[in-house]
Amino acid sequence: MKLSPDERIAGVLAPLFALRTEEDLGIGDVAGLRQFIDWARRLGFKLVQLLPINETGGDNSPYNAISSLAIELAPHRIRVNAICPAGMITNFGLAPGAAPRAPATRAQLESYGKLHPLGSVIEPIDAAEAALFLASSRSKNITGVLLPVDGGYTAA
Repeated sequence: MKLSPDERIAGVLAPLFALRTEEDLGIGDVAGLRQFIDWARRLGFKLVQLLPINETGGDNSPYNAISSLAIELAPHRIRVNAICPAGMITNFGLAPGAAPRAPATRAQLESYGKLHPLGSVIEPIDAAEAALFLASSRSKNITGVLLPVDGGYTAA
């Protein structure tokens, strides 16, 4: 996806535990989020990404945290969304120091792709393109959603 300069926006990524204030419990918490958002708004950022987002909801549901933040930040024109890739072959989750996985063979990829209703393997570029879309002005009215990038796997 190619974006014109007018479609590009700036954003910031931060782990939630790194948002520290004088009033927090020493681990960073949601209380620091307000100051972080005010800072991002002053700098003109239109996108704020938090990790791990799923630990902010009372029942550990990422949807609760995302929808709450989307409603709170909407008046500031800051959009809050999540990309939910599933069934993607990556080296993510390997133990530290473990050897990377060998590239999958064509037969393995075809077999794996058949697990998805759309019939193709989910690749990291698919999630990256979803992120580009959500970060662009083309999604200016999208907030509070979890976007599955899974070939229909979770819908099946």
